[in-house]
Amino acid sequence: MEPNLLTATAHNLQDLLSNKSGLTSEHLVRLYLAQIHRHDNYLRAMISTAPEHLLAARQAPGRGKSGPLHGISIILKDNIATKPATGLDTTAGSLALVNSRPYKSAVLVDRLLDAGAILLGKASLSVRPPEVSDASLH
Repeated sequence: MEPNLLTATAHNLQDLLSNKSGLTSEHLVRLYLAQIHRHDNYLRAMISTAPEHLLAARQAPGRGKSGPLHGISIILKDNIATKPATGLDTTAGSLALVNSRPYKSAVLVDRLLDAGAILLGKASLSVRPPEVSDASLH
């Protein structure tokens, strides 16, 4: 049974992942990546997606901790720090921060990953932070 990716909650997905529905976290990641690839060329919502080899390692059976978000795919805003090991830059949508390398991830990221979430990628910001004015961009 395939979940409706537009309406599924983390709780719904956990139920499907834990029962005999046949849904695996690997399949769920593929479904979400397919949606991203299908729609992002016109939505331009994603800054980056995690490299496939890192996604595969995050989904590997017995990869370590299993928690309340085990197998649930997530996307973070690009202003939330992720260390280089995640394969995702933290640019806050700014060219000035391309290739910046936070030495550690935000506490939020560590908690999500410890809870078993699978980090798919980084999304663009809907608006610039208030401290970034048009004048500062020139």
